[in-house]
Amino acid sequence: MTQENPVTHDNRTDHEDFDTFYRRTYPRTLARALMEWRDLGEAEDAVQDAYVALLRHWDKVRGYDSPEAWVYLVMKRRQHRAFKLWSRRRELEIAPPPAARVEDTAEVRAVLDAMPRLPARQREVMVLYCLEGMGQKEIGEALGISRGTVAASLHQARRRLASALGLDSGLAPAGEGGGDALLPAPVPAVAPGSAVGERREPPARNDPVADAVRHAEAWLIAACAAHTDPVRTNSRLTEVYRRAAVDNGANNREGGGS
Repeated sequence: MTQENPVTHDNRTDHEDFDTFYRRTYPRTLARALMEWRDLGEAEDAVQDAYVALLRHWDKVRGYDSPEAWVYLVMKRRQHRAFKLWSRRRELEIAPPPAARVEDTAEVRAVLDAMPRLPARQREVMVLYCLEGMGQKEIGEALGISRGTVAASLHQARRRLASALGLDSGLAPAGEGGGDALLPAPVPAVAPGSAVGERREPPARNDPVADAVRHAEAWLIAACAAHTDPVRTNSRLTEVYRRAAVDNGANNREGGGS
């Protein structure tokens, strides 16, 4: 993948072992997979593949500014290789979180219907911008594209989502918006479940599109957390270690090791 240069150390990750990081971030990563693809089984497989890759590179990736963004991008590569276009058109196969209101669920499903209709690049930059809180320069470095391409992709994605959701895009006229022309400043990702059953406070600048995407993610995180009980989580974590060990053994044999 393209993001191979560590930046500022994530202090929270610095004090976590892999197991703790996995348990904390798995619902969010699965939520992001389901935000783009509807099939729960395929989404779980892609996320599992990403965590196997993370375990193999844990000592290095834990020092990145956002290990979660690294996992997301690996998961995306797995999805591109393994998923079929028809799975984007399927109904979402996960029950609403227990605390979700009916109107919240309707709004979230509108977002989840609109997101897969965006081109893949536009979905990637929207997730990194809205959910990881990354700026255009950081996104460009992570994806290996120019800042201009990031800005254009964000602009087009936000226009499409605003139209699909019946929202004001919140875009500033050209030349405004500080360092990220045409766009408000990014907002860091919120804690899991913080917007379930209640609206998140809007960002400092009017950003209804990003807020709708973040609200949908929080709804999905709560739904995924309810779906992945402790027994299931432990089983999947054990499988991550098993597969990583198998992969390491295969690599050692190919490299002439024992």
